[in-house]
Amino acid sequence: MNTALLVVPKHTVDVEIRDARGRVRKVELFLAGDETTAPKERLQDLLQLRRFIPARTPGSGEAHTETGDLRAKIEFLSREHVLWVRLDLMTAIDELDLEAESAAESVNARVSLALDDGTTLEGVLRYLLPSGARRLGDYLEGLSAYFPLRTDDHLYLVRRDRVVAVSSLQEGSR
Repeated sequence: MNTALLVVPKHTVDVEIRDARGRVRKVELFLAGDETTAPKERLQDLLQLRRFIPARTPGSGEAHTETGDLRAKIEFLSREHVLWVRLDLMTAIDELDLEAESAAESVNARVSLALDDGTTLEGVLRYLLPSGARRLGDYLEGLSAYFPLRTDDHLYLVRRDRVVAVSSLQEGSR
Protein backbone atom coordinates (compact mmCIF):
# COMPACT_ATOMS: atom_id res chain seq x y z
CA MET A 1 0.00 0.00 0.00
CA ASN A 2 1.29 3.40 -0.96
CA THR A 3 1.32 5.50 2.24
CA ALA A 4 1.70 8.69 0.19
CA LEU A 5 -1.99 8.33 -0.64
CA LEU A 6 -2.83 8.64 3.06
CA VAL A 7 -0.99 11.94 3.51
CA VAL A 8 -3.19 15.03 3.42
CA PRO A 9 -1.30 18.29 2.85
CA LYS A 10 -1.77 20.53 5.90
CA HIS A 11 -0.85 23.97 7.07
CA THR A 12 -1.05 25.33 10.59
CA VAL A 13 -2.59 28.43 12.05
CA ASP A 14 -1.66 29.93 15.42
CA VAL A 15 -4.70 30.65 17.58
CA GLU A 16 -5.81 31.11 21.14
CA ILE A 17 -8.70 28.99 22.40
CA ARG A 18 -10.94 29.56 25.42
CA ASP A 19 -12.53 26.38 26.69
CA ALA A 20 -15.58 25.80 28.89
CA ARG A 21 -13.36 25.76 32.00
CA GLY A 22 -12.23 29.32 31.28
CA ARG A 23 -8.72 28.30 30.25
CA VAL A 24 -7.14 30.25 27.38
CA ARG A 25 -4.36 28.46 25.53
CA LYS A 26 -2.15 29.17 22.54
CA VAL A 27 -2.19 26.27 20.10
CA GLU A 28 -1.58 25.47 16.46
CA LEU A 29 -4.49 24.02 14.52
CA PHE A 30 -4.06 21.90 11.40
CA LEU A 31 -6.01 22.89 8.30
CA ALA A 32 -6.18 20.91 5.06
CA GLY A 33 -4.31 22.35 2.12
CA ASP A 34 -0.97 24.03 1.67
CA GLU A 35 0.60 26.56 -0.69
CA THR A 36 0.27 24.05 -3.57
CA THR A 37 -3.43 23.27 -3.10
CA ALA A 38 -6.50 25.39 -3.54
CA PRO A 39 -8.84 26.00 -1.92
CA LYS A 40 -7.45 25.74 1.57
CA GLU A 41 -9.64 24.64 4.45
CA ARG A 42 -10.89 27.51 6.61
CA LEU A 43 -10.87 27.42 10.38
CA GLN A 44 -14.67 27.77 10.37
CA ASP A 45 -14.88 24.64 8.19
CA LEU A 46 -12.73 22.69 10.65
CA LEU A 47 -14.90 23.82 13.56
CA GLN A 48 -18.07 22.82 11.72
CA LEU A 49 -16.90 19.40 10.53
CA ARG A 50 -14.72 17.92 13.26
CA ARG A 51 -16.00 16.81 16.68
CA PHE A 52 -12.44 16.69 17.99
CA ILE A 53 -10.02 19.29 16.73
CA PRO A 54 -6.34 18.28 16.52
CA ALA A 55 -4.22 20.93 18.22
CA ARG A 56 -0.51 21.18 18.88
CA THR A 57 0.59 22.91 22.04
CA PRO A 58 4.13 24.10 21.37
CA GLY A 59 6.68 23.19 24.00
CA SER A 60 4.29 21.37 26.32
CA GLY A 61 5.35 17.81 25.67
CA GLU A 62 8.18 15.62 26.90
CA ALA A 63 11.73 16.89 27.06
CA HIS A 64 13.92 15.69 24.20
CA THR A 65 16.61 13.53 25.78
CA GLU A 66 19.57 14.90 23.82
CA THR A 67 18.81 18.60 23.62
CA GLY A 68 16.51 19.17 26.59
CA ASP A 69 14.04 20.95 24.26
CA LEU A 70 10.39 20.43 24.93
CA ARG A 71 8.50 18.59 22.21
CA ALA A 72 5.11 19.77 21.08
CA LYS A 73 2.12 17.81 22.34
CA ILE A 74 -0.89 16.91 20.19
CA GLU A 75 -4.32 17.02 21.79
CA PHE A 76 -7.77 16.53 20.34
CA LEU A 77 -10.05 19.27 21.68
CA SER A 78 -13.80 18.77 21.82
CA ARG A 79 -15.39 21.51 19.74
CA GLU A 80 -18.45 21.35 22.02
CA HIS A 81 -16.35 22.81 24.83
CA VAL A 82 -14.66 25.58 22.86
CA LEU A 83 -16.20 28.99 23.63
CA TRP A 84 -14.12 30.88 21.12
CA VAL A 85 -11.07 30.72 18.91
CA ARG A 86 -9.08 33.95 18.47
CA LEU A 87 -6.63 34.69 15.69
CA ASP A 88 -4.82 37.76 14.45
CA LEU A 89 -6.99 39.82 12.15
CA MET A 90 -4.22 39.92 9.54
CA THR A 91 -4.13 36.10 9.31
CA ALA A 92 -7.93 35.81 9.36
CA ILE A 93 -8.62 37.03 5.83
CA ASP A 94 -9.93 33.62 4.71
CA GLU A 95 -12.40 33.59 7.61
CA LEU A 96 -14.10 36.85 6.61
CA ASP A 97 -17.12 37.16 4.33
CA LEU A 98 -15.46 38.94 1.41
CA GLU A 99 -18.79 40.05 -0.05
CA ALA A 100 -19.78 41.71 3.24
CA GLU A 101 -16.32 43.24 3.52
CA SER A 102 -16.55 44.98 0.17
CA ALA A 103 -20.25 45.85 -0.23
CA ALA A 104 -21.41 49.38 0.54
CA GLU A 105 -24.72 47.96 1.89
CA SER A 106 -22.99 45.92 4.60
CA VAL A 107 -24.05 46.41 8.19
CA ASN A 108 -21.55 46.88 10.98
CA ALA A 109 -23.16 46.07 14.30
CA ARG A 110 -21.05 46.82 17.37
CA VAL A 111 -22.16 44.29 19.99
CA SER A 112 -21.42 42.87 23.39
CA LEU A 113 -21.72 39.10 23.73
CA ALA A 114 -22.41 37.57 27.14
CA LEU A 115 -21.09 34.00 27.21
CA ASP A 116 -22.29 31.21 29.47
CA ASP A 117 -19.03 31.19 31.46
CA GLY A 118 -19.75 34.76 32.64
CA THR A 119 -17.32 36.52 30.30
CA THR A 120 -18.17 39.12 27.69
CA LEU A 121 -16.71 39.95 24.31
CA GLU A 122 -17.15 43.24 22.48
CA GLY A 123 -16.63 43.67 18.79
CA VAL A 124 -18.25 44.11 15.39
CA LEU A 125 -20.47 41.75 13.45
CA ARG A 126 -20.20 42.63 9.75
CA TYR A 127 -22.85 41.16 7.50
CA LEU A 128 -24.75 41.61 4.27
CA LEU A 129 -28.40 40.63 4.06
CA PRO A 130 -31.16 41.48 1.58
CA SER A 131 -32.81 44.88 1.88
CA GLY A 132 -35.58 44.80 4.48
CA ALA A 133 -33.88 42.01 6.46
CA ARG A 134 -30.73 43.76 7.65
CA ARG A 135 -31.56 44.02 11.33
CA LEU A 136 -29.20 42.50 13.86
CA GLY A 137 -31.92 40.05 14.90
CA ASP A 138 -32.24 38.84 11.31
CA TYR A 139 -28.50 38.15 11.18
CA LEU A 140 -28.47 36.38 14.55
CA GLU A 141 -31.21 33.97 13.45
CA GLY A 142 -29.00 32.64 10.66
CA LEU A 143 -25.72 32.23 12.56
CA SER A 144 -23.61 29.17 11.90
CA ALA A 145 -22.23 27.10 14.80
CA TYR A 146 -19.17 29.39 14.96
CA PHE A 147 -19.54 32.97 13.81
CA PRO A 148 -16.96 35.76 13.37
CA LEU A 149 -16.71 38.69 15.79
CA ARG A 150 -14.14 41.28 14.85
CA THR A 151 -12.11 43.55 17.10
CA ASP A 152 -9.41 46.03 16.09
CA ASP A 153 -6.67 43.38 16.28
CA HIS A 154 -8.38 39.98 16.32
CA LEU A 155 -11.07 37.85 14.84
CA TYR A 156 -12.99 35.65 17.25
CA LEU A 157 -14.87 32.61 16.04
CA VAL A 158 -17.51 32.37 18.77
CA ARG A 159 -19.57 29.26 19.44
CA ARG A 160 -23.20 30.24 18.92
CA ASP A 161 -24.51 27.80 21.54
CA ARG A 162 -22.35 29.40 24.27
CA VAL A 163 -23.83 32.90 23.79
CA VAL A 164 -26.34 33.84 26.48
CA ALA A 165 -27.20 37.32 25.20
CA VAL A 166 -26.25 39.79 22.49
CA SER A 167 -26.49 43.50 23.27
CA SER A 168 -26.39 45.99 20.42
CA LEU A 169 -24.00 48.85 21.19
CA GLN A 170 -24.26 50.50 17.76
CA GLU A 171 -25.70 49.38 14.46
CA GLY A 172 -25.40 50.94 11.05
CA SER A 173 -24.32 50.66 7.45
CA ARG A 174 -20.73 51.16 6.51
